[in-house]
Amino acid sequence: MLNTGRGRYGESTYQCSRNRLSMRLARYGLLLCCILVAGCITGGPTGTGVSPTTTATPSQASPASTTAPTPYPEPTPVTELASTEVTCDESLSVSFWNGWTQNSVRVSYYLPANTSILLVTYIDGTVQSATIRKNTHDDGIHADGDKLLLQNALSGVHTVRTVVYQDSNGDGQFEKGVDSPCQVAGEVVQAGPTRMNFSNIG
Repeated sequence: MLNTGRGRYGESTYQCSRNRLSMRLARYGLLLCCILVAGCITGGPTGTGVSPTTTATPSQASPASTTAPTPYPEPTPVTELASTEVTCDESLSVSFWNGWTQNSVRVSYYLPANTSILLVTYIDGTVQSATIRKNTHDDGIHADGDKLLLQNALSGVHTVRTVVYQDSNGDGQFEKGVDSPCQVAGEVVQAGPTRMNFSNIG
């Protein structure tokens, strides 16, 4: 009877030990799961190459632009073409003529007798062409469609004007600040300004 009692007691003690071990393992497993879940919530394991997504706060966001874009450049004021003007023959005139290309404009002009002029073409306020024209005859001449070559082929919309200058020092070259624009009746003799879309011409 004593041997049998001791056996049951030993078996009960063994069973209790197993139960305690199982509970410890369960607690360790639960703790491990909590750690893994917490790591996933805070951004995941390192080394995955994935960065957490952030949303800009109102103070970080770029403010929307309130300035409307300017579609075309403004024409250069006549007062910026040269420092001084010179009064020329009142019959002197120039106007634009058709037949433009992407690297040339055409003009019509009247040149009085024994006169030389410089036809200076501005594109968006920058000189793109300067051509000397001389009339050594005793009569005035009228020219239609005279071709003025530009320094560069153009595309898109640009502001164009051709101004008549007097070749002040007679060297046949345009020198801003030396050569003066011709003035008739208080106005600079010029064609334009006009806006032209060079992408739409041949």
